[in-house]
Amino acid sequence: MTEMRINCYPVFRRIFRISLFIAMFIFRLENGFCDPIYYARYQIQSENGMIIRSILEIIPAADEFRIDEFQRIKVTGVASGTGEIDAESEAIHNAISRILVSSGLKSINSRRYLFNSDSGDVAILNYEGVVRLPITVRNRNTSFKNDLYGIDAEIDFAPIAFPTRWSSLYIDHLLKKTTQQIHMFLSSAFLR
Repeated sequence: MTEMRINCYPVFRRIFRISLFIAMFIFRLENGFCDPIYYARYQIQSENGMIIRSILEIIPAADEFRIDEFQRIKVTGVASGTGEIDAESEAIHNAISRILVSSGLKSINSRRYLFNSDSGDVAILNYEGVVRLPITVRNRNTSFKNDLYGIDAEIDFAPIAFPTRWSSLYIDHLLKKTTQQIHMFLSSAFLR
């Protein structure tokens, strides 16, 4: 009887490892932390009702938690042939700017200034979202009229969520990250 007990432990250990291995792969989460995602903000600055400049900023954002669901959006981007960067990159930047204006989180910051006897209003409009790479370019159109270059692209885009949802999204992000770290630990410990 004692011999049977001694020999059962390796069997139970093997069964436990196999069931744990199967459970890890059945209930695993998508690995969203390795995606090449970028925070994008399109900023339009105006003074006294006239646009003085617009800026597109794209920054790596591996730990961005404030996002809604990703959607694949088809968009057209246009570039002039006289830009500082190549025409296709300029057209892709234009396409990202269009998506941000149409679907991104919108916010405005304004102020009134008085300097000597000169007064004015300054407004800054921000459009924010997250873009996942790679961007798929479907069509390239070269128009010889006005030296325009256009693309038809498909971009995975997620707008930044409204600020009232940020705390719940942060908790979800922490739970997902902790689950992935446990998954990585268990897979490294038991799959050697």
